Amino acid sequence: MAKVTSLVLLFLSIGSCHCDWWTDYLKNLVDKGREPTWAPDYLDKQLKKDTQNAALIKAIQDALNEVYEAIEDNAPTGGTSSGGDIKDQIDNIKYQLQVLDEFKKQQERKNDNIDHRFKQMQTALSELYEKVEGGQGKTGSGNTYTRWGKTSCPSTAALVYEGYAAGNAKYEKGGGANFLCLPKDPEWRSYSDRKATYIGRIFGVEYQIKDNSVYSTSFHDKEMPCSVCLITEKSTSLMVPGKVTCPNGWTKEYTGYLMSQAIAGNRQPSEYICVDENLDAVDGNKADNDQGNVYVVEGVCGSLKCPPYVGGRELTCVVCSK
Repeated sequence: MAKVTSLVLLFLSIGSCHCDWWTDYLKNLVDKGREPTWAPDYLDKQLKKDTQNAALIKAIQDALNEVYEAIEDNAPTGGTSSGGDIKDQIDNIKYQLQVLDEFKKQQERKNDNIDHRFKQMQTALSELYEKVEGGQGKTGSGNTYTRWGKTSCPSTAALVYEGYAAGNAKYEKGGGANFLCLPKDPEWRSYSDRKATYIGRIFGVEYQIKDNSVYSTSFHDKEMPCSVCLITEKSTSLMVPGKVTCPNGWTKEYTGYLMSQAIAGNRQPSEYICVDENLDAVDGNKADNDQGNVYVVEGVCGSLKCPPYVGGRELTCVVCSK
């Protein structure tokens, strides 16, 4: 009975405190939960802490219930003064238990809310991580461009493959009008090595730069290489003719000069391409085949507004990404 009385006095001393420690504690938890506290590590720690608090409350409840049962079993009957004091103490303990039980329920509801928000943030962070880790490839973003006249890519991009610039010959009446970057390691399926009459053709492209000074004439008649580059952190690329800088918000990949097939001698048209300002050449082939050619492009005043453009001046270009 002495042990039971000591326990009763202990819990009564807690319950009779005029500071309402459980209310202050709950308020403290709420205060700590104010913004800005939406960091995942904080929520994780808070969730663990509140779970431990709930376990502590459960242990206190179990202990109080044991004390209550012991008092009930040993309480005097007959309405004596001593019995009345004990019953008052029992009622006080019951009240404390109700308060603790409500506090525990509030903690459980708060834990559920924190757990739900924490899982939402985990899901959002996982999705963001997958986009970053995969270069956003899973969502179809990212882009490629061809760097003409170079065998490598800028530091802003990754090399997909390097190859040979190819297109139509100047004297061909049919075939394509665009340039292609042919890989250095072609693969074959069914084929015939016999030359046919009615068939498309493609030729290597040579620099034709002896009549201008924007490039070194040492590259005249040399074959042009190319490289295909991947930009994983951007979703689009753009070639801007007549510029060496990119629009606001865009990243410069490389700059150079606009080139195409020449206009003389009834030659076939081609697309305009941006050839890097620092040329490379294909190794090991220095013959002047004069088939597919590219020349620097000049502006012609008339329909083209001059100024700002200047007749006979070689046009620049820049490739940008965003």
